[in-house]
Amino acid sequence: SVLNILGIILTVIVTWAIYKTKKKILFIWLLFSVLPILVITMNVTNIFGSDTYILNTGIGVFIIFGIIINDYSSKLHQRFFKYCSLLAALLLLLIFIYTTSQISTSWLSDYSLFERASNSEATPLNLKNYIQNLLKNGEYKKSFALANQLIDWDPEGNNVDSIYLLSVYKYPDLNNQDKISLLENKNFIYKDSPWLKYYLASLYASQKNFQKSNEIIESISESALLRFKEDSPVVLAEFIYFCHMANKNCLTIKNKFTLVKKLSKPKWDEQKFQTRLKSLNMDTL
Repeated sequence: SVLNILGIILTVIVTWAIYKTKKKILFIWLLFSVLPILVITMNVTNIFGSDTYILNTGIGVFIIFGIIINDYSSKLHQRFFKYCSLLAALLLLLIFIYTTSQISTSWLSDYSLFERASNSEATPLNLKNYIQNLLKNGEYKKSFALANQLIDWDPEGNNVDSIYLLSVYKYPDLNNQDKISLLENKNFIYKDSPWLKYYLASLYASQKNFQKSNEIIESISESALLRFKEDSPVVLAEFIYFCHMANKNCLTIKNKFTLVKKLSKPKWDEQKFQTRLKSLNMDTL
């Protein structure tokens, strides 16, 4: 964004001013402006960090303004100049306070943070994070609309398929059969995604068509199962449930997940798996 670029440029200018003037006060201001960025960068969090560059921009403006006043006020002994300088400084301060206060409210939660980020500094990553927060908040209509924008923008992006497919699965204005028709479209962009097969199997299961659900999950390869990552324990529990309800031998699907358990990152969560089985009224395995 423009603020980021200005912040970076002004950081360079302030650093150069320190080098040229040897003024320690400038070093203190530079440290003050860079510290928030270091906090965000060195403490890995989910917080969108580029907003901190606005501090560099604002502080850079004040430093430059202060240098101008310091250099010229001694040469121009005019009250008018001094009063105008003070008034301009006050105006800049008020603008800076208002701008930063508006931005700071968006830092109260990931939801508000990525909402502002996707609106003011739109990127596929920001939009993806915003959609994930919409899904967590149950705002399924909005997440569906934005997910369609996301696949037009960055269809091959990391985890974009799972986000879009979940948005379709949760969309309240489509019945289950309409969702199945949409996802089974032969030209569908994610026809090879394991997440597509997971949601299709779940939709068929909701219609009590467990035979079809079982056919779908049996078609998923071992390597594709690795895409489920930390969700693998829950996915396996549900797959076993679908298989059990179809009165099939579930050993095949269990064996496929053997590789997943060995290579799973993060480490396989057995308790999560057993808890999901219990919630499906199945005995623990």
